[in-house]
Amino acid sequence: AAHGVAPGAVAASDLLTPVLASRQLTVITTLPAGYFQLASALGHSPPAVLLVLPLCDGEGQCLGAVELALAEPPAEDLL
Repeated sequence: AAHGVAPGAVAASDLLTPVLASRQLTVITTLPAGYFQLASALGHSPPAVLLVLPLCDGEGQCLGAVELALAEPPAEDLL
């Protein structure tokens, strides 16, 4: 169990660990409720998709990841 995660909630590591292991851009279309919210002055909503890009060095060691939440799925040719 991750520290600071409410009971029943999904820890970020549950989604990120497989992405870091793959070392490839991953498109996640099914996000757990409450994992991420898009917010602006006009309101908030859950993202349609989450793009996760592992940050790895030249030797394949992953140092972290960039998560990009999108309100709409991207066109296939953009990936």
